[in-house]
Amino acid sequence: MSSSKEVRIISGQYKGRKLTMNDPAVKPTPDRVRETLFNWLDPIIHDSNVLDLFAGSGVLGIEALSRGGTHLTLIDSSPNVHRSLEQQIESIGICNYTNLCMDAFKFIGSKNKKGSFDIIFIDPPYGSCDLIEIITLLYKNNWASKTTWVYYETNQSITTEGQFGCYIYKESRAGKVYYGLIRQTDRD
Repeated sequence: MSSSKEVRIISGQYKGRKLTMNDPAVKPTPDRVRETLFNWLDPIIHDSNVLDLFAGSGVLGIEALSRGGTHLTLIDSSPNVHRSLEQQIESIGICNYTNLCMDAFKFIGSKNKKGSFDIIFIDPPYGSCDLIEIITLLYKNNWASKTTWVYYETNQSITTEGQFGCYIYKESRAGKVYYGLIRQTDRD
């Protein structure tokens, strides 16, 4: 019995392309949630530099590239997921990406010496990480800035009150999936 799952790119240059996951721990973002998310991001996605933390299927980051993002960085600690992402990205013909097999906390735990990302996707396995800790590290170590849109997805409601001047810009729920966009306030 196969445990593989398929997810398709909804729109853009790679519309209709399918990504296959053979790792049972990978839970791709549902189509309905992705449609809402990318409707929210549509005005700002063109020419964006994207980070897909806890990449899994890679569908969020690849969807962002498909819709006009300029570069994608994928981070996942699983060697199997990393290899699968590499093969699928190459088969689609994407060349503007970096695919790193490493722990997400190790990546964001170091200071970023380059420019911050425009869009960051945070979708760790449910219950495995403290999203507020991740968001704090993103801002503290310059992976995110006041112009960054941070997407989160989890199985429980969160609040960002008092965290690096962040607030939830938009949020929604689909069944047991809570998701939203986080921004930093313009005030200091």
